[in-house]
Amino acid sequence: MDVYRLRRNIIRNISGGRPVLFSSKNVFSRKISRYTDFYYLLIDREDHFILHDSQDVSLFREDNITVSSDPESEIKKLLNGRIPYVFNESIDFIPVERADFSHIFRKPLDEEIDVIETGSKILRESFTVSMNNIVENMREYEIMALFDYNIEKSGMIEFLHPTAVLTGNRTSIPLGRTSEKIFTKGENIIVDSSPYYKNYLLSYSQTFFTEFNEEYEKIWKIYEKMFENVENLLKPGTECHIIDKYFRQFLNQYNLSFPHYSGYPVGEFTKPYCFPDSRDVLERNMVLVLVPAIYIKNKFGIRNKRIVQITDDGYRTLD
Repeated sequence: MDVYRLRRNIIRNISGGRPVLFSSKNVFSRKISRYTDFYYLLIDREDHFILHDSQDVSLFREDNITVSSDPESEIKKLLNGRIPYVFNESIDFIPVERADFSHIFRKPLDEEIDVIETGSKILRESFTVSMNNIVENMREYEIMALFDYNIEKSGMIEFLHPTAVLTGNRTSIPLGRTSEKIFTKGENIIVDSSPYYKNYLLSYSQTFFTEFNEEYEKIWKIYEKMFENVENLLKPGTECHIIDKYFRQFLNQYNLSFPHYSGYPVGEFTKPYCFPDSRDVLERNMVLVLVPAIYIKNKFGIRNKRIVQITDDGYRTLD
């Protein structure tokens, strides 16, 4: 049984016979079907995919489908006055009741780990190919196009948001966006991209140095040292706010900091998040990206994302 049908069976078992409705606008629809443009209705313990007639119905050949120019009307007919559960979305054409299915989407199943790992490695490799083709005097948006080309060439053609490329002093901007700035020799480069691989959202960021001066080397050593002891925390049972606290306290010794989460889930799952008030606790098979960073205002920044899977008694890297 594939993971999509497995999750639909879990939803079926906990819904208590009530209808359940998902639309393609719900990010978790990617966890119940490999396709992303549909309404999914679980009713009378049967799966129904309701599609607009402009879609390629052959993609759903193994599923029970209804094709219509007015999918919402078809849903009303199937429901026949019954009120469905919905999760994490708004439906405005019928009455609905919200239900919490978040635990179903908390972390990957065993079968999904391999997909996330494969996608992460492909993404990293595409970064390497792109970096080897950057030349001086390219604008940031030209570098972005180069990275996007190689990411898409590897089969990842959909992105959560545009790839970000920052060079030189612009790398000191936390979570900045691509501009027209011209890259010059000696500057560092941060590239950050979030494509989908087989319906799983990946997240990868890397800092490249075209030259390594004394200041770069000093800050880089601090950044690398920061990860040495956090490895002891990456295991089941660790509270995520402790991981976040470790990163921030370590950098505080050097009067350095960063203004965003230090970790968050990969694959569009709901947990875990690492921030000061997080109540999440690491569990086996949780996959997260660690993203503490260093930003030195108006000079440069370093942000490398590291993707890890929590194992039975520790962790392993996936990228």
